[in-house]
Amino acid sequence: VGSDGYRIGPKPKLSKVVAEKRASLDEDRDVLPEARRLIRLVFEMGSPVPVIAFPGDGASVRDTPRLSLLIADPILEWNGTADLREFLAKWTYHRNNESRLFPASLIWCLRQPGRVLLARVETALAWRAVRQDLAAGLLGADTDPQEARGIDASIRTAEQDARDAVWADY
Repeated sequence: VGSDGYRIGPKPKLSKVVAEKRASLDEDRDVLPEARRLIRLVFEMGSPVPVIAFPGDGASVRDTPRLSLLIADPILEWNGTADLREFLAKWTYHRNNESRLFPASLIWCLRQPGRVLLARVETALAWRAVRQDLAAGLLGADTDPQEARGIDASIRTAEQDARDAVWADY
């Protein structure tokens, strides 16, 4: 930046701005709520069975003979440990202090280890934030107009990648 406050040199690429936006996201405040919204949306879309997303405890899961799909919160990932198996067994076989009559009607879906889904959600959120900044004129003269015209396509791609990551991770 020169003494007059204007940028000297080439205009920054929007990918750099997106990376900065990603770095500024808070996982608990920004990323996890969006990941939960997306996971619920993807699993419920056209599902022939009831989807119970992120049950708070075993009591919130009805004991019914009807097949139900239980989606674990994205902070819980499958690691195969005895503690996790015990936790899932407790919720599967008991509701409160009573034994379930239909434990076989519950199908658990847990996220595989890694950050792929959360990283894709971060990218989609960052692209949306860049679009808001462009609309508000906060990036105006610092962006390449050709790059700015492609922002909607970049957002669609990032959102589709995040939806695909739901299926890949669960």
